[in-house]
Amino acid sequence: MSNHRLFVGFMLAAALFAPMVHFDSETDEFSLLGEDFLRLNEKNTPDENLFLSPQAPQNSARAPSSCQPVALQNDAGTTGDAGNASTNTAKSIGADPTTSFSGCASSTTDVEDWYEFSLTNGSNIDVQLDGYAAASAADYDLYLIFEDNGSYYYVDASWYGDPVETVSSVGTSIEGVAGTYWIAVIPYGQGGTTEGDYNVQTWTNYTESCSDWYNPQNDGGSGQDAPTNWTDSPNNFGNNVTDIFTGCLDSIDDGDVFAFSVPVNHTIEATLTVETGNDFDLILHQPNGSFIDFSLNNGDLDEKVSSKNTEEEGLAGDYFVNMSRYTGNGNYTLSVWTNFSIPAPNLVVDSLTLPQNVNPGDTVAIDVSVTNDGTEDLNSSYLVDVYLSVDSGNDWYDHHLGNASSAGILVNTTQTVSINAPIPSSMIEGEYNVLVVLDESNVILEKDEDDNDYIHEEKMIIGAISTSCNLQDDGSTGSDAPNDLNSGTPVDLGTDPVQEFRGCLDGNDNNDVYKVTVSPGMALNITLVSAPVESADFDMELSLSDGTEVTMSNSGADDYMDLVDTDYEGMGGDYYINISWWSGIGGNNPGGIYRLIIGEPVGDTFEPSFNCDGFDDMMLGQGDAGDSSASPTIIEDNPEISGIGCLDNSDSADVYEFGLINDHNVEIMITQSEGTAFNVNLLYLDNNENWAVGTMDEGLNEDNEPYVSWSSVGDDMHDGENRRYRVTISSSAEVGNYSLDIMTLEPALPDLQATEVSCGDSEGEDTGTWTDYNFVISNLGGPGESFTWELVLVHTEDSTITHEIENGTNAFKSETIQTDSSSDFKIPNDVSTGDYYCQLIVDQSGLIDEQNEDNNVANGTPFSILNLDEFYANDMDRDGVNTTDTGDGIVDACPNIPGNSTQDRMGCIDKDGDGWSNQYEFEQDVQDSGFFDDSTQWNDTDRDGFGDNPLGNNGDQCPLHAAIDSDDGCPDDTDGDGVFDMSGNTVVDICPDTIAGAEVNENGCSDAQLEAINQNPNPCEDKDSNECKAYCSDNPDAEDCQTDNSEPQENQTSNLITGCMDEKATNYNPDADLSDDTLCQYSGDATNLENNVQSSTKDGFMGMSWTMIGIFGGVIIALLLTLLVLRGGKDEMAGFESEFHQQAMNPSMDAGGQISAEQLAYEQQLIASGYPPEYARQYADQHFRPWLN
Repeated sequence: MSNHRLFVGFMLAAALFAPMVHFDSETDEFSLLGEDFLRLNEKNTPDENLFLSPQAPQNSARAPSSCQPVALQNDAGTTGDAGNASTNTAKSIGADPTTSFSGCASSTTDVEDWYEFSLTNGSNIDVQLDGYAAASAADYDLYLIFEDNGSYYYVDASWYGDPVETVSSVGTSIEGVAGTYWIAVIPYGQGGTTEGDYNVQTWTNYTESCSDWYNPQNDGGSGQDAPTNWTDSPNNFGNNVTDIFTGCLDSIDDGDVFAFSVPVNHTIEATLTVETGNDFDLILHQPNGSFIDFSLNNGDLDEKVSSKNTEEEGLAGDYFVNMSRYTGNGNYTLSVWTNFSIPAPNLVVDSLTLPQNVNPGDTVAIDVSVTNDGTEDLNSSYLVDVYLSVDSGNDWYDHHLGNASSAGILVNTTQTVSINAPIPSSMIEGEYNVLVVLDESNVILEKDEDDNDYIHEEKMIIGAISTSCNLQDDGSTGSDAPNDLNSGTPVDLGTDPVQEFRGCLDGNDNNDVYKVTVSPGMALNITLVSAPVESADFDMELSLSDGTEVTMSNSGADDYMDLVDTDYEGMGGDYYINISWWSGIGGNNPGGIYRLIIGEPVGDTFEPSFNCDGFDDMMLGQGDAGDSSASPTIIEDNPEISGIGCLDNSDSADVYEFGLINDHNVEIMITQSEGTAFNVNLLYLDNNENWAVGTMDEGLNEDNEPYVSWSSVGDDMHDGENRRYRVTISSSAEVGNYSLDIMTLEPALPDLQATEVSCGDSEGEDTGTWTDYNFVISNLGGPGESFTWELVLVHTEDSTITHEIENGTNAFKSETIQTDSSSDFKIPNDVSTGDYYCQLIVDQSGLIDEQNEDNNVANGTPFSILNLDEFYANDMDRDGVNTTDTGDGIVDACPNIPGNSTQDRMGCIDKDGDGWSNQYEFEQDVQDSGFFDDSTQWNDTDRDGFGDNPLGNNGDQCPLHAAIDSDDGCPDDTDGDGVFDMSGNTVVDICPDTIAGAEVNENGCSDAQLEAINQNPNPCEDKDSNECKAYCSDNPDAEDCQTDNSEPQENQTSNLITGCMDEKATNYNPDADLSDDTLCQYSGDATNLENNVQSSTKDGFMGMSWTMIGIFGGVIIALLLTLLVLRGGKDEMAGFESEFHQQAMNPSMDAGGQISAEQLAYEQQLIASGYPPEYARQYADQHFRPWLN
């Protein structure tokens, strides 16, 4: 189609493309109807109607139209012509039409045909126009149209699909939206050549929507559809939310609004992700509808909004996230983040003050007004760079005039940074944009990193502006380069050059051609900087020798070309650069001198010999700085200066001297941004008033510029010291400028640090015991005064429970104080049981200002403390056994004497540690086998001297049968019938000669033996004989077997008791008769044995035997003697008990001490029971005085 049509198409698209925003002022409600709503809102005139009333026939010199008169036409199969949008003339094709029809239109007489139809919810229509290919000159356009408030707009159009045009509601703002719409067929070019019949086909399809997928909807997990309008109180999904939500939008539900609460000093960010083919938009606004941020990307790209870097950043309140459908039906995913709004500075340039007209070689003072409009002070230095550029960009080849640093800037304040900028003498004279860049290396973390560049509203004019080429020196040839390859020999720039060249173009000299040779595999990078004149614009083209174009650049700013992605990438050979002048509209563009840069050269061939003539080093008003230590330039004490100095062939050194007073520190930085390698030396006046050499640091900054620096901070010799210094910058051959910064710092505050606290044993400690402690206190900062410290014991679960351990006062400067590692303290008795740690607190009253107040407290490793008074509150002797019953039935049987017995009784002395008390083992060990010293034995049931534990020392293999002269505690069994011959002194087997294998009774006699004895007419002739005993065991009622009771009962009892004691009898039956076999079966002490026997005899005084009477008499006598001993009173008794307890607890006590009344009473009981006195004393000592054993 013609260029005219293309122009008209662009105009229509710009003016009438369907998207727009409707705002209802009565309800303060907005609804997003289109994509580019901002642009429409900014229009100054109302939207034009694209389609109005029926068009009148146009006058034309052509023959009449081939269409029938309107009244005779049959558009859409019904009589008459399809008219325009008027409801009276547009032809209806029904609801949700899927049909085909034909019509006729003419660009002269019937300039538009309209067809009306309606769509139901969820339905979309596709329309195709064809059938006019036979008329070669025909060109019909197709539109899909909707009406809004009396105006008609198309949502889709097809102009260039000849011979088939198609439109669709899919992907438009009416997708799936119920309503009345129109199809318009319009011949292109009224009065033109288009006329004739056409065919139209329509297809209506149902598009699934949210209601088809969800019933009910579950937007954001709410169990319902989110409100479409923000005025309908959208659901608030919480405070400080970071989460992912899902939802659904379609042509019916075309908007969802979520609310979120954001705390103070936080921001909210949201990202909307949609399914392929859909286009949803995202808006962040306040509850009153005021916009904060919006995202209206085309298609299914993610949409992102944020309150960051807006006026609302950090403000607490409710925020509405508004999702709106532009086209499509489908699901979305909304990701929400609530982040802490990090306080940060933000540097912007407010204004620039500089001279308007200067000359090459001048040094100009440029004042940059910088504001910190962030939310935090900037406490570190930042750099301000100034550039001169022909265009508005900041590129590597632009002229860097210099920089200066500032120590920092408070929030919401403005400061002026001054730069003394030398104008290079080799610069092309003309007009330049002045660019200022703050923090170019992004060292400072700012709220917004994109507002650090500033372009001055007025250009700087350097020298005279030249718009024509009075003298030609293209490529330093002294002449003009040829205009093309055919008009002369191109200027040869050499092979693989890395250099800047210059040339000139104007209205009389439109082209310059250069030749450059490239080696195989080498890169070719070409940069063209147009003349520094307003409206001057040069372009360039790269070609081969035959004129074949390789690449080109015709930018309105600087131009750039290379071989990358061309057919000649990496290929060596000759290439030709054609620089051309663009005349501009009207042909009046100026000319001038341009820069042609091959590669990225460090410098160019136009730099004149460098000199420092007239340069004022550091802008001190003293001109050239002193050139030796004998004549340094004196700077004021505690200086804060930043500036530029200069060295050349006649000025090879600059020396500056300054002093530090009042304990201040200093930072010195020398930067050589021009790539020079000047020598830098630092001298200082030592304590002997001699100049000494200081060591400086060297390196490269982020811009790869060499620097030399030094700081007194942290230097033991210089930190906070009052000294004089000299900085010498010298060069033996190189020339250039340097930047010198000398910044005085306030005296460093002290920084007391508490570390390495340790105390207590990890295994635990008891109250009343001593334990070691250790700690370290360091000063990491500047000089300080005396300070206090304290060491306290802190409960791990309740820090309010503390006990002071130690405290002190120290005075030091930049040194470490460490306590003596042998220091210790006694854990107070009032410390309750629990876990504790030692805490060191330095400057506990906070009297000293420090660099860091957060390192004055250090804690040691927790350890446990046991309060013994609490632990042993119910354990008088502290042996681990409760004095009174606590519910478990365990009570200390010896509550005043610490003991470890657990078997027979709890808490009594158990010397051998086998669990049985000494007293019990003493009572059991009638053979004096030393059970209380043997952890493997504690009982001897049969009293034969062999312990009951068969696996222990001297173990009894027959614990119920006493053995005499045995190796294993078992009696002999001579005849092997299974019945022992003897049990102690008692005959058990009264038939010791039984034939082997014969079955015997409990007395060891077989039936045969008993039968032979019964045949003896007088078997008991000797009543002590085994024969008599066997006879009587079988005939207990025989006359010869009756007991002789002629002896007095008392004597019998006494003799039996004595016999049982001697034989170590084990059991006694008090109801049996007084026979050895019956009586000597008692297990217990001799006293109970005698009492039981006496009680069974029912003889003596008041039912007691005379023996018992004698025993009781002895006990009474012993008690009377005890009372006589104790008559000394309470004080004497207390001393006596104390002595007794000491003896029981302390094995080292004198063995010759007084015997206690309790022991004497116990000995009397033993003697009364028949024990010899020496045995009684020995047994009593084992219980009451075990340390004697």
